[in-house]
Amino acid sequence: MRLAIIACFAWSAVLYADPPKLEIPAEIRGKVDTWVRVVPTTDAAAICYVSLDGLAAFPTEDLRDPKRLIVYPARPGRYRFVAVAIKADEFASVEFAVVVEGPPEPPKPPEPPKPPEPVGPTDELGKAIVAAYKSAPSPKALVQVLGFYLACGDHIKSADTKTVGAFLDAYKATAKAILPPGELMPVRELIGREVSRLFGADPDAEITPAERAKAIALFASITTALEFCRK
Repeated sequence: MRLAIIACFAWSAVLYADPPKLEIPAEIRGKVDTWVRVVPTTDAAAICYVSLDGLAAFPTEDLRDPKRLIVYPARPGRYRFVAVAIKADEFASVEFAVVVEGPPEPPKPPEPPKPPEPVGPTDELGKAIVAAYKSAPSPKALVQVLGFYLACGDHIKSADTKTVGAFLDAYKATAKAILPPGELMPVRELIGREVSRLFGADPDAEITPAERAKAIALFASITTALEFCRK
């Protein structure tokens, strides 16, 4: 094909002058969907570009400098061309390629921030409750146990609960009524010991404001630990 192209421009078989200067890099690099310009170094009167791989060129007659080649590739690839330069009765040809790179990969979207790890209890009792629950977990029973100790926390806030006996009687009766038998016993026994340690053994003792505040804090610590066990 190249010989046929050159033959089209061989207007004279007698060589009596130097061929035109024609310099074009062997590869011209560009990107998809952008104008790629080929600007030769030449003293030729005209240049004809022939596409060997089907990449159409912008019409030279519409260019301000018709010696240039302008293409607008839609797909990546290597597109070969032959440039034929003419000066008087002489010609020169150069084969080169327009190497088209694909669009750059879009930047990866930033990874969504990982939700913070749940923070477990920091007090010793809370840690012990979590450890006890993990030794024999029971999600269904946990809901009932949590509800019970939430109710205990509300009950101890009431000024109507005046004595240790009144509170413990209600505590034991409610536990027997609503807590599932035999479930989460390591947790319940651990909490039971803490409740007994706080209130003591005298049922007639009045619950002082200081003891009430400690009891409220105790049940808050218990329910916080049980809530963490649900996560």
